[in-house]
Amino acid sequence: MIKLKFIKSQKGKNMLVYNGFLYCKHEVYENKIVGRCSDYKKIACKSRCHTTSEDESGEIIKHTDHSHTQNAAKSEAKELINEIKKSAENGQFPTRIIISTKLGEASASVINWPTSYY
Repeated sequence: MIKLKFIKSQKGKNMLVYNGFLYCKHEVYENKIVGRCSDYKKIACKSRCHTTSEDESGEIIKHTDHSHTQNAAKSEAKELINEIKKSAENGQFPTRIIISTKLGEASASVINWPTSYY
């Protein structure tokens, strides 16, 4: 069983990270949650991911193919932003130290990723 992984969106909502793609919660049924590709509005990707739960304890029931290639840098960049925010909330270190430390740990693809795509 694969443990589900979630990150927070810019608006603070959970986004599922699966196979390098991001999914936003779209529909909730009695026995499943349907996530829609986060690029649905931008490029009309119709991919869906069905899970048993909205948290890490759930599992993938099924998923459909995407109309675009995966962009690992995008999900990694969003994860990095979440880590920076969590560290800043902790308040142990100045923001500039947190950002420089986290950027030092980031891959080159994330650092070169355009900020307009976050």
